Amino acid sequence: MATSIEIMNPSTEVLETAVTSVFQPGKLAVEVIAVDHDTNPTPPIPILIASPKDAGTYPVAMLLHGFCLQNHFYEEVLKHIASFGFIMVARQVNYYCLLMHFTCMYSPH
Repeated sequence: MATSIEIMNPSTEVLETAVTSVFQPGKLAVEVIAVDHDTNPTPPIPILIASPKDAGTYPVAMLLHGFCLQNHFYEEVLKHIASFGFIMVARQVNYYCLLMHFTCMYSPH
């Protein structure tokens, strides 16, 4: 899927049209930081952060992944979005929820 965007060329001051694909990575190099809840000081849950390596000010977005999976399963998606200039944060959603769901679903009432 390609998208057309208009870009102002600063050297010629002419509006140009560029075609980009949402499936191509952005121009920024990305680093992934895993913050473990076993470290000190402890965050209450594990957190995965994907951030552009270049210093700068970037918007922060949070991925609430759901589906009772672990946050690192979404690392490639986080890196892809971060390559476009976002700091992506994915907290670990309780991955014991699947076990609790089946326990509640099949327990006698």
